Amino acid sequence: RMSGQAMGKALAAKLREGTAELHARVEGIGIMAEMINGRVDPLTYATLLRNYFEIYQALESALQAHSDHSQIAPFVNPQWFRLRSLSADLELLQKSPGCSTLFVLPATRAYRLRLESLSEAEPELLIAHVYVRYLGDLHGGQRLRAIVRRCLQLATPEGTQFYDFDGPKTVAEHIRELRSALNAVSGSATLEEQIVAEAQDAFQRHAQMFEQIEDLRRATVQP
Repeated sequence: RMSGQAMGKALAAKLREGTAELHARVEGIGIMAEMINGRVDPLTYATLLRNYFEIYQALESALQAHSDHSQIAPFVNPQWFRLRSLSADLELLQKSPGCSTLFVLPATRAYRLRLESLSEAEPELLIAHVYVRYLGDLHGGQRLRAIVRRCLQLATPEGTQFYDFDGPKTVAEHIRELRSALNAVSGSATLEEQIVAEAQDAFQRHAQMFEQIEDLRRATVQP
């Protein structure tokens, strides 16, 4: 359980501290470790986006379904949503040789089922997945965009629109707004503990997905 000191902190800080170790571990796993080290090929990147598509489709559908929920409403922000940009990137990438057929992996299907289950029974816990995905896109995603563009030799933003939060606000402004929305979540200490635990679970689900994508990549390149 959280200490008295932790309970006095804002939710965004609790989430950051509660997931820091897992976050660091996930960055060293599978396809994510390869990307951070500057290595990604078109098929593997397209596979990653195809699996992200499943997650965002479930998450954003759930958020919109609960847009009248007082805890969820602040997170129903079309500027943060990624599904449309993912669709555009996938449409382009699937034209690359060998990328027309992309696999949705078991870990991803399980992740989607978890999001759908939360939408049905515990929608407040979707906030944990907002934290993990959208703050991740706004932070590390900006670094990954440059790596992907270089590795795939993309001369234009097409193919990495997933990482683009264009519009009148800067990435830093989106980060501030998202953290502010997290810190405005009202509820018991128990709810905050549940949100942190759900975020920890989300990172573990990402680890499984990244491992499975890397396993698929290695199987694909075998002679």
